[in-house]
Amino acid sequence: METIEVNKKQLVAEYNNATESGRSILTRLFGEKFFSNKITDRVKSLDDVYTIKGTTYEDLIRIYPEDVISFKQATLITEVLNEGWKPNWDNSNEYKYYPWFDMRSKSGFGFSDTLYVYSGTITGVGSRLVFKSEELAEYAGKNFIDVYRDLLTRNK
Repeated sequence: METIEVNKKQLVAEYNNATESGRSILTRLFGEKFFSNKITDRVKSLDDVYTIKGTTYEDLIRIYPEDVISFKQATLITEVLNEGWKPNWDNSNEYKYYPWFDMRSKSGFGFSDTLYVYSGTITGVGSRLVFKSEELAEYAGKNFIDVYRDLLTRNK
C-alpha cells in the first residue's frame, strides 16, 4: 500500500466546500472526528490534548517535578478546551466556570457539578483552570477526572 501526505488545513477546507456526497466520502476515509469543529469532539483523551499542544507526557516528566505534573496537565486541558479564550478578571459580567468535585462521596472522589466565578476577591480555583462555558467545565470534570483527582488529592 502506498502512503500519501495530505495537508490537514487544505483537506478541511475542501471538506467545507464539498458537496454532501464529497463530505460523505471524506468522512468515511478520515472519520467524523477529523472534520469536527467542536473541541469536545476532537479532544477525548490526554493524548489528544498533548497532540494539539505539541507535547507529550514524556516532555512533561522531563521538564516538571512529579508533584506538579497533574497541575500542568489540568492547565493544558483548560488551554486546549478554551481554544485560546483567556478569562478577563476585570470583567465581572464574564462568567468563568470550573468543575466541582465531591470528595466526601462513598467512592471517595467524583465529579459533582460546575460552578461559575463572579466578581469578588476570593477564588476557590486557580485562575488558569477556569473555562469559558459550563459545558466545557463539565466535560473536563467528567472526562479528565483522573487528572483532577491527582491534582486535588496529592499529598505532597
